[in-house]
Amino acid sequence: MSMTTCPECGKPVSDHAKICPHCGINRLNIDLGTSCSECGGSISNNARVCPHCGANWPVPGDSKQLIILILLLFAFLFILKLLSRYL
Repeated sequence: MSMTTCPECGKPVSDHAKICPHCGINRLNIDLGTSCSECGGSISNNARVCPHCGANWPVPGDSKQLIILILLLFAFLFILKLLSRYL
C-alpha cells in the first residue's frame, strides 16, 4: 500500500482510500484543475486553504453569497422606508 497526499488537507492518505480519514473529503470526486496562486500546487476547487503552502483560497460561492446578502439588506431597508410613510 502506497501513500499519497490529500489534495484538500495535505495529510498523508492511502492511495486506495476513497475518503480522506483526516478531513473527510471524497477523494474520487475532487476536481484538481485549480492551482494555487502562491505556490502553484494543485488544489481542489472547494478548498479554503492550500494544503501545500497554507495560503487562503477563495471559494467561488463566497462572493455570490455576499452580493445576495447585500441585496437583501437593501431590499429590507427599502421596505422599512416605505412602511415608515404609513406609520
